[in-house]
Amino acid sequence: MENNKYEKNRVLALYNILSSYTDEEHQMSMAQLRFEMDKTGNACSEDSILRYMKQLRNGFGVDIVSSKGRNATYFLANRILDKEELQVIIDAINASTVIDRNSTKRIVDKIKRLTSVYIASSLDRNILSAKNKAAQKKNILYRISEIQEALDNDSQILIEYVDWQIDKTLSKNGREYKISPWGLIWANERYYLLGYTVKANEDDIETRTFRVDKIKRVEQINCKRQGRNKFKSFDVFDYTSRRIDMYSDHEENVRIIVPANRVGIFIDRFGDKVDITELSDDKVEVSFCVACSNYFFGWLMGVGDVDIIEPVSVKNRMVKLLEKELNRYIK
Repeated sequence: MENNKYEKNRVLALYNILSSYTDEEHQMSMAQLRFEMDKTGNACSEDSILRYMKQLRNGFGVDIVSSKGRNATYFLANRILDKEELQVIIDAINASTVIDRNSTKRIVDKIKRLTSVYIASSLDRNILSAKNKAAQKKNILYRISEIQEALDNDSQILIEYVDWQIDKTLSKNGREYKISPWGLIWANERYYLLGYTVKANEDDIETRTFRVDKIKRVEQINCKRQGRNKFKSFDVFDYTSRRIDMYSDHEENVRIIVPANRVGIFIDRFGDKVDITELSDDKVEVSFCVACSNYFFGWLMGVGDVDIIEPVSVKNRMVKLLEKELNRYIK
């Protein structure tokens, strides 16, 4: 039994050496492998190392590649993730505004252990991250975990939702909401909780989204989630593309005349479901479904030179908003 224990330790030690210090560009000779094994306190013969390699190949599917001949070299080939996949994951983590800098470094260091030290060092490239210190909250990962646990348990939750204060901190006390959670949405560089609130009956359901970084507390309720039938038809792209910065309001099918050279702005914002009708060389009509919040009207003003045609009620809201803002400045 004691010998079996030592042999298992040596097999693991060999795997760690091959995983950490070899790749296709950095292969090790048998002498180098024996030297590294000796450094870990697992000195062994060449025959033993070859036997351990066979165990790793046959027993665990480890892809150890070796050259032929007296001066054969060895390296670990196929890994769980290749270099390009690791790079994409690390870039996404570095760019994320919901993970604080210390957590980012800790997570990236863990990911780098999935490859050799040589490839790991090449993954450190200069990605400029727009992390907002004010928005960083270390406990956001715990909130996400708590929400995911409720999703797994098919449970409703009670959340406490807080707002920013003038001193740039989140309020200590927030509003409570009883939610049937159905997922987490990644949009606008933030996580959002998607859920439903049921008013009178199962058919009277309101879709709600909450920024996870502003959720102070999550508490599971011993009630099954509601809204299953509605969620079956939920389209995350449709939902997010119809909202400016995820702000909700009554959804309307709108028709707007815009300059032809700005039609790309609407396609980028609302996707390929935007219907486009050419009116002249320099004007087109775009139609799409959108949540007509004040943020949408503000976005339209930023685009500029646009004319809402329908619905008239939406056009009137835009006119009233413009008049209100104009009066604010001409007083």
